[in-house]
Amino acid sequence: MCPTFRALRDEQATPRAMANLVRQIGAGRLDPKSWGTEEFKQSASLCTHCKLCPSECPSGVDVSSLMVEAKAAYIEAHGMPPGEWALSRVELWGRIASRLPILCNAVLSSGPARWVLERLLGLSRLRRLPRAHRWPFVSRAARLGLTRPRPQAPGPRVAYFVDVYANHFDQELAESVVAVLRQAGVNVYVPPRQRDSGMPALVAGDVEHARELALANLRVLGDAVRDGYTVVCSEPSAALMLRQEYLKLTDDLDASLVAANTYDIGQYLAGLDARDQLPPPEQPLRARVGYHQPCHLRALEVGTPGLDLIRRIPELEVEFIDRGCSGMAGTFGLHRDHFLTSMRAGRGLLNRLRDGDIELGATECSACRIQMEQGAPKRTLHPVKLLSLAYGHNPLLRRRLQDPKPKHVVY
Repeated sequence: MCPTFRALRDEQATPRAMANLVRQIGAGRLDPKSWGTEEFKQSASLCTHCKLCPSECPSGVDVSSLMVEAKAAYIEAHGMPPGEWALSRVELWGRIASRLPILCNAVLSSGPARWVLERLLGLSRLRRLPRAHRWPFVSRAARLGLTRPRPQAPGPRVAYFVDVYANHFDQELAESVVAVLRQAGVNVYVPPRQRDSGMPALVAGDVEHARELALANLRVLGDAVRDGYTVVCSEPSAALMLRQEYLKLTDDLDASLVAANTYDIGQYLAGLDARDQLPPPEQPLRARVGYHQPCHLRALEVGTPGLDLIRRIPELEVEFIDRGCSGMAGTFGLHRDHFLTSMRAGRGLLNRLRDGDIELGATECSACRIQMEQGAPKRTLHPVKLLSLAYGHNPLLRRRLQDPKPKHVVY
């Protein structure tokens, strides 16, 4: 079910209503000038780009792509609103946060400062955000020699596409990805000039900026694939961009090459496991985990490889909480106008997470993780982090795993 309709129960929020608007304009029953107007843009803004319409719609209509075009038409006619521009430039804010982490964390923990940000940029003062860290992961990878390709080294070759969240806010996730891949004997390369995947810009309708990011990434990743590397993403939204959206944004020949050689990290590890190249996790984790499958992982149609892998961890109990979208929907849940809608959309998942028998949350999507930690006072981890713990990596995380999570903080 559409996550926005789940929250609002309003016909205007349904994909059917959005598709009908486009059909009526095309058939001449509505004034073509309404395309790109404020009224049409308001309807389009209810689409969160979850990408589930083609699989759930009997006709296979890609409503989310139509709504991106509607938002782009509005931007072309009226320019991009400052608040939407700010929320779509996640990479820019990540770079600033990495350079000034103390200042950024102080601002984001200050009530008056959050009120100002809400007024100026539309960022909800109620939304809890992850803490910034001084060094992005790509800089750490350079010090470890991971940013230099070594095609002559043994093992399967992987180019890790980090994306913004793991690069600037959750380096522990990126380090866990590298540790688990190395556990399987993989030759890991972290391309140093990679950029934001472009999903936030695309969802906002800023197609030109999304195309600019796509071309920058294709130049880097295309060369890596030609050198025999497989592209692996720890963020499902990034994998979706590389596998589907770059093909629509550009006619660059590398778009098809990269799309055909890109995998979600869980999907890639499951492939290694099927070939007996992934060692079994041996260290037990005594906890009950509630797993949530992100919408963009569903849209990739690769099943639940992360869930299947963590079920192999000794003494770890895992429940698949199949209660729809988390409601966060990328930058949708950051906005002051959508905060309450996003929380309503995710209430099924959040209510189950709050139950006393669930000790931890698990999901592949960083935005879903922010929502899950906002709605329940429990830590939420990427499945790869749980795997890394079961392989004996990251002892600091293991020690604080069962500690109470501080309020108003996303880890």
